[in-house]
Amino acid sequence: MFEVSKCNYIDYVKTQNYYNVRNVKENSFVIPSSFLFSKAIYGIHKLSYNCFKMNMLYSKELLNNIEAGETKYLIRVDDFPISDIDSNEFIRFDSLMKEYNVPYILGVTPFLSFYKDEYKEMDDNSIRILKERDINFALHGFNHYNYNDNNHDKRKYEIVYYNNETLEKLIIKSIEFFKKNNLNIPNVFIPPFNAMTYNNYLVLSNYFSVITGGATTLSTMSEIRPVMGAVIKNSLYLPSYYPYYGVSRDILRAVRTNIFRNRKIVIPITIHWSSEIKDNYNSFVELLKEIQHNVCDWREIEKLI
Repeated sequence: MFEVSKCNYIDYVKTQNYYNVRNVKENSFVIPSSFLFSKAIYGIHKLSYNCFKMNMLYSKELLNNIEAGETKYLIRVDDFPISDIDSNEFIRFDSLMKEYNVPYILGVTPFLSFYKDEYKEMDDNSIRILKERDINFALHGFNHYNYNDNNHDKRKYEIVYYNNETLEKLIIKSIEFFKKNNLNIPNVFIPPFNAMTYNNYLVLSNYFSVITGGATTLSTMSEIRPVMGAVIKNSLYLPSYYPYYGVSRDILRAVRTNIFRNRKIVIPITIHWSSEIKDNYNSFVELLKEIQHNVCDWREIEKLI
């Protein structure tokens, strides 16, 4: 038996299987400096990578016990559809992914109403694109509305705003939507704004084999701040941390200066496809060229659970 620590929510055995390590203490699966506020952690990560090329994602014990080999990546793409961009523009993005034969998962919001507190079903053209392009997608919230921007309780991003009963009803509503439109039921959940509470997580883990997060989750789910690839309750938790979260230009810099290149680590990369339009996808294409032979399929990762 291992000693129960502050991160005793982690399924220690399965987490060791993800990293293919043995005899590593449970608290090694918590990110370094996890006791700090999320903004401070973000700042330290950014400074460490840009200035000192230091590891701020893994404890030394965990990193030293991971088998030697190449770093692999998972690509997560957020926000489909988008209120103010024609969904047909996404076809161009997806075509580039297919051209370079790079698998990815797309965060889909079925009742997108980004600027209103309502739930309006996704338009027919967006549904058609998901079907015809054979997109592997995750559930990216329900309406992607930021309740923090109105006269609601502060710090209440979409998922954080829901109580357990409401959250479960919306999950079921989404499943019914996918079934009605002959779309696959997603096994991955991406919280909008990377924000959810631990209570939210417990509900989600009953429906999704993989749950993602990010820097914001370090604050909203502060009970536990694990490394990417920890198993918590029924799900694999795969947050995406800086410098592998953002625009392709910055992520490419991190990939090229990868301090983990001699370790068999699978790192989630997160981009927002709409942000890549600004430079006509040029940086995005450079990123694809750099990592195209080292990208894992999310469906393979799901099988680990």
